[in-house]
Amino acid sequence: MLLGGLVGCRALARREARWLNTPALMREYWRRDDLTEAAISHGWFLTGDIGSLDARGFLVLSGRERDEINKGGAKIDPGDVDAVVEQFEAVTDVCTFAVDDALYGQNVGMAVCLRDTADDTLRGLHRWMTERLAEPKMPVKWFVLDEIRGTSRGKVNRELVKNACTSTPLDLTRVLRETAS
Repeated sequence: MLLGGLVGCRALARREARWLNTPALMREYWRRDDLTEAAISHGWFLTGDIGSLDARGFLVLSGRERDEINKGGAKIDPGDVDAVVEQFEAVTDVCTFAVDDALYGQNVGMAVCLRDTADDTLRGLHRWMTERLAEPKMPVKWFVLDEIRGTSRGKVNRELVKNACTSTPLDLTRVLRETAS
């Protein structure tokens, strides 16, 4: 998402926080001093967005900080994984999210909807991803779903999708081990 033309808008992007300052900034959350204190500091608003300023000074948003996957200290933007997976011809929808991991703390999980769920298709998707994604971004748990439901506003909530993945993950080891008949 690209935000431009915000008169007097300034952004400060640091790894630990994303701050925005504009004359249009609200003063406070109504009757919620606790939220105001957590979100506003010296006229700067903590947005929770991940973004950067481009060469023209426009703010380019790339994701939400709360969606980042912290894999052993490495920050993985699930949108990067989604962008690769959704280009595979058999994929109709995808949503990447954090899953608990005993070694790394978090790892990459993926809910995917496919036109065809045959093992050949799954192997093809795995091959596609390994050719285009760095190893740390490869999902370790795959959930094949019929649909990925959005919120009432049509947006994907990664936490809701993760919670909808209650079934056993795909046995990817079995799929990759077996050869096509």
